[in-house]
Order: sequence, then C-alpha cells, then structure tokens
Amino acid sequence: MNYAEDSCQLTRDFAYGDEIITLSLERFQPSDTVEMALASSELRRAPREFTTKFQFAPGAVQFEARQFQGELEDGRDYFGIGPVRLGIAAVSFGDADEFQQAATTLYRRADELEAARKLEGLMVTEGFTKDFTLDLGPMVPPIQAMQACMDELLTHWGVDVERHRTLTRPAVPAEDPQTWVTPADFPVDERQRRRGGFNTVRLLLDAAGKPTSCQVQRAGADSFNSAACRILMEKGKFEPALDAAGQPMPSYFVANFRFQLFTAPAGSARRLR
Repeated sequence: MNYAEDSCQLTRDFAYGDEIITLSLERFQPSDTVEMALASSELRRAPREFTTKFQFAPGAVQFEARQFQGELEDGRDYFGIGPVRLGIAAVSFGDADEFQQAATTLYRRADELEAARKLEGLMVTEGFTKDFTLDLGPMVPPIQAMQACMDELLTHWGVDVERHRTLTRPAVPAEDPQTWVTPADFPVDERQRRRGGFNTVRLLLDAAGKPTSCQVQRAGADSFNSAACRILMEKGKFEPALDAAGQPMPSYFVANFRFQLFTAPAGSARRLR
C-alpha cells in the first residue's frame, strides 16, 4: 500500500510465464472506484486496438476501457485502463436497469468488503496481443488497507471522517459540469502544441456547497492544472453533502479533467454486458 499525499495505491507484481505484470489500483476519494493500470516490459497492445475488455470473475459484468499508453521511468510500458467500480465488478446483472441501480448506490464500506470476497482474478480478453488472467488471491485485506488509508487521507484534508461514514448524500454538481467548460478554457500554449492533458483535482466545499479551495491531486501540465482549478472555483455549483440527519455539511468533490482537442475520451471503463 502506497500512502501518498492525495491518494491510496495498491500495487502487486504477478508472474505470468516469463513476464512480470504490475497491477495498480489507485483511489483518490472514499468510494469503491479505483483507477486501474497495468505495467510490463513484455505486454504489447494489439495492432489497431485501443480498447481493453476485462472482468473480475467468470460470468460477471464485463468492462471495456479505452487504453492510455505511456512509459514509466524504469522503461516499462504503462497502460492506463481508467476508473473501475470494484463494488459491482464481480456481479452479474440481468439488464441495464439493474446495472444502473447498482452503479448509483451510495458507497458503504461493508458493501465493498462483501464485494471484495467475490473478486477472483483479472481476466483480460481484448486489447493486447494475447489474453491473460491475473490470480488476485484474497482481496478483503487489501481493500481494508485501502479504506484505512482513505480515512487518514480525509483527516489530512480536514474532513470529518465520522460524519462522512454515515452521510445520506455526497456533494453533487447542481448542474451539468460540461456547461462550465468552453473552448476558450483550453490553455492557449497547449492548443498551439495541439496537445491534450489530464488531471484530477479536489475541491473543498462549505455547508452551502460553495467551493473554498482547490488542490491538484494528479497533475498534468501546469497550464492544465491552473485551468481546471480556475474553472471549478469560478463556475462550480454544488448541492451540499447531507449528514445522517439530512443536514448540510462541509465536504469535498473530486473531479477528473480531460482536455482534448478532437479524440474520444480515453481510460473510461464502461459496462458491456
């Protein structure tokens, strides 16, 4: 477990034949969602394929994600898969309505631990030159460590951990966040380079839902970082979080910003069936 300043990251190396594949699960706020990535010196993306299909148990929901490929400092290839909800990853759904209901259920720690007992392995069936399965082993202890790490993170942010464990509604945007961003918000220097960017930022909100501060959790180029915080501080409008009694309370909101010129979003996992 990596206790970073603004995230909690689980990493594990898997021996697959003569290869070593590193799986990374990183969390930026209390939820059952993790940013999943793979790293290896031997994995190769399949020609003309930019998406990855995967699931965590036979017969469970299958996901598809658009890969983001890069290179680590040690020279290994990095494949960013994107956000995955572990709480529903080992479940089989009868139809889209069942999936949508599960996907919008309020996060509960006990529910996540129960779901972790059903995670058997990571089965990757498309996107690379060969399919592979990583045997995850017991996942409850790692998820418990992730939850404890998130408690420490919230305390570091100045957030009331106990009140957030029993909140009845998290802070949510009061309007479509896409309306906050216009073409004029794209940094001029990056536009001239025809280069996009990605970052994750955290807002602290008061009991009225008004942003009081912005912190970059996962940094991109400096101009993208400043643009994301400026947009959220100036235009962000939120319905406040509600505690167990239904009363507004100070909270936070974590947003992923992707600045792109023309291409479709990468690294966003969606359900296939």
